Amino acid sequence: MQAPETLVDLDFGLSQLGGNKSLLLTLLQKFAREYEQTPAKLEACFTQQDWQQARRYIHTLKGVSGNMGCTSLHNCCLELENALENNSVSAPYNNFLAVLQQTFTVINKLSADIPAAAPPPEKVAFDPDARIALMEALKRGQFVSQQQLTDWLAASINDSDKRQAVKDAVNEFDYQTAIALLQE
Repeated sequence: MQAPETLVDLDFGLSQLGGNKSLLLTLLQKFAREYEQTPAKLEACFTQQDWQQARRYIHTLKGVSGNMGCTSLHNCCLELENALENNSVSAPYNNFLAVLQQTFTVINKLSADIPAAAPPPEKVAFDPDARIALMEALKRGQFVSQQQLTDWLAASINDSDKRQAVKDAVNEFDYQTAIALLQE
């Protein structure tokens, strides 16, 4: 098994997300869930000799894994993508499968580090400008730190379920949903 730090580069991942470890771990978990069926999907492509679909899938996985800091998997995807250009998969594919599984194992271990939910924010005076500031930041696609998000939500939304729904949408980078919730 490769060293965990080459499988998931936490420093790189954190740099992509403004140092938000909880968000990084959440996104890594989502990544692992979304790509857990990769071997079956690729096997189906290989059985049908649909090399183009396999290449597209690996190309997408290569980009996502690179952005998430899964550097070994990213490099294996690059090798496999090149092999698929020649409709060949044997050696790179076996290495890819091993690194994919190792990456998921590391992500599962890291997931145990996700802290318990933060305590509810203290009562803050209602500030309608906080809602506007948050909506404007989201419309610009601006990254909002967890502390700033918590502060703005506490100052602008009294309903804790709605606050959590907005926070979840922002953490999933689903800014359109977050904006829609803020406009309700």
